[in-house]
Amino acid sequence: MSKILFTDEQIAGLEKNPFTYKVTHNQIAFTKEFKELFWAEYQKRVSPTEIFRKHNYNPKIIGRSRITGFQQSLKRDVKSGVPFYEGVRPSGMRKQLISNEETVTRDSFKEMCHKVEYLEQEVEFLKKIFSTKNTRK
Repeated sequence: MSKILFTDEQIAGLEKNPFTYKVTHNQIAFTKEFKELFWAEYQKRVSPTEIFRKHNYNPKIIGRSRITGFQQSLKRDVKSGVPFYEGVRPSGMRKQLISNEETVTRDSFKEMCHKVEYLEQEVEFLKKIFSTKNTRK
């Protein structure tokens, strides 16, 4: 969150933008549509500041830290498989993502342990085969 607060006039101006979901003195939340547009243009290598400017946001009012924070959180959400949503992230969504990641990690860990056990058995079997071949000479 940026330490620079929005003035009442800035809030009024930001609320007029159709891509603004909600704005307070210290925070601005964007619509799902804006997030989708932002991501599509960002993938085409358009700078975040330019994307905001193109969609009628003044980058000087929004601020560099908010733009960067928005970009980073959107990247993190896309990487985590979080669908685009209206406003700020619902509180339970992060916990749900963490538990899903832990489940995947636990499952893959169990799978790797099983694979290691299997390979150890295979090695022991091969040792026995080689030892019986060597004793038949």
